[in-house]
Amino acid sequence: MFDDLLLHPRTKLQLTNFLSKPSHGVILTGPEGSGKRTLATALSCGLLNISRGAKLADYPYYSELNPEGSSITIDEIRSLQKLLTLKTPIGKRGNLRRVITILDAQRMQTEAQNALLKNLEEPPLDTVIILTASGGNLLPTIYSRLQTIEVLPVSQEMAVTYFASRGVGAAKLAGSYALSQGQAGLLSTLLNDEEHLLKNWVTIAKQLIGGSLSERLIKADELGKDKGGLKYLIDALQRIAHAALGKASLEGNKVAVQRWRKIMTKVQDTSQAYDNNANPKLLLDDLF
Repeated sequence: MFDDLLLHPRTKLQLTNFLSKPSHGVILTGPEGSGKRTLATALSCGLLNISRGAKLADYPYYSELNPEGSSITIDEIRSLQKLLTLKTPIGKRGNLRRVITILDAQRMQTEAQNALLKNLEEPPLDTVIILTASGGNLLPTIYSRLQTIEVLPVSQEMAVTYFASRGVGAAKLAGSYALSQGQAGLLSTLLNDEEHLLKNWVTIAKQLIGGSLSERLIKADELGKDKGGLKYLIDALQRIAHAALGKASLEGNKVAVQRWRKIMTKVQDTSQAYDNNANPKLLLDDLF
């Protein structure tokens, strides 16, 4: 089920073990771009014994919660709960006949998490609930009632071997791997030129780095109104600085190494200030 996916061996083993003996719920954790959504889809297909080539959304007893916006409300969780009260017919799939997936579950408001806890405490016997999450915004009681599988980053050697069979050379992969920092989802997106939220922010971050001071400060006015977007911008800047610092070090370019170290330190300071709820506009003015 997972052999065609780029996975850290420990993550693959945990997924395989869960598939062979599923509990009532699991949470896939990992940073943005780690490939949690792809794994949730693959795991759902395996649990329901349907082909990954089939449209999972067309399966009558599969439900996915992934609303637009930055939060998941209690009303949206209650809608899922109504689905859980519906009986599923007894078929040839054994006791498990339904899968519920909540994507980016860290967006759940506290009231929504407390509502979900009731289902995790008394789960339906024929249902598995899958959550994906990045960040630490979920209640400890959510984690305590779910099995946790961490989506770990893959090594560059693993990525080279995986993509070589798909016609991607090591030289082409190197730059994308440095930006992805081993997060398989983002790496695949970069190499396949697909759309991804983090990829879009990397493009914006590169434009800012290459722009003039006045251009950056003008952009700060726009970005300062988007606190959620600022998080992704900081992440993208960290990735770019990390990749550039590694390249400069390999090339022995001491001037570039000092420059990128300074940038990386400044971005890390900005990230800490962001976590402490500093004013987004002032953060960006100082950073740029």
